[in-house]
Amino acid sequence: MTDIATKSSQEKPVSDRCDHSKTIFNFSDTQETKFIILTSLFITFLMASVLLSSKIITFLGLTFSAGTLPAALTFLITDTICEVWGKAKAKKVVMAGLVSWVFLLILIYIAIIAPPASSWDLQTSYRKIFSTSMRIILGGFLAYTVAQFHDIWAFMFWKNKTKDKHLWLRNNFSTAMSQLINTIIVVLVGFYGSISHMTILHVLLGWWLIKLVIAVCDTPFIYLLVNWAQEKEIKIGGGKTKEASIHVVGSQ
Repeated sequence: MTDIATKSSQEKPVSDRCDHSKTIFNFSDTQETKFIILTSLFITFLMASVLLSSKIITFLGLTFSAGTLPAALTFLITDTICEVWGKAKAKKVVMAGLVSWVFLLILIYIAIIAPPASSWDLQTSYRKIFSTSMRIILGGFLAYTVAQFHDIWAFMFWKNKTKDKHLWLRNNFSTAMSQLINTIIVVLVGFYGSISHMTILHVLLGWWLIKLVIAVCDTPFIYLLVNWAQEKEIKIGGGKTKEASIHVVGSQ
């Protein structure tokens, strides 16, 4: 009996035995794959916000960090995950971001203190770019933690209030308040006592305003992401598959 089973297994075409290789790069095959993609985007945007934050730019009269855009996009991702998979999954992604942030700072510190090669004369500039004030680092870390968990809570609050309707409303309402909390913590922890109160107010309002603009502009994208994430392959007669739009119920 064993010999027959072994022979049967050996007679299967190589294409059948290795069929899974065909779907390795199929980004629409499973909900798990889509969740991993969104989590990867979240971590990418978060790390970019940390690395780009040392550059200050001015746009339309507003002065803000170059890391503002990727930081704002992290809320787009957590809102999408909340909508499709629920708050439990979203919280896990935020925690993964915290761990990634800690390891990134450790690696940056190691890179800064590592002795440079004798032929490399950019150590001073390198240190200046990556050596951010500990107050700003602490402020960013606290702001990320508080604002992201608030965003998850607020999104689910408005989701329940609107009975799963008006995605644009809960996306913008939750993000607007979360970004205000984020900006207040970053500005107060990072700059209070070192600049005047009027300057703090100007910076705070400027940063929050540009974040609100980004939040409004990314509204169409949350519809695109949610629609994409809610598509799932289902089996139909004859073993074939097709794409069907379904609502994935996550942990509430």
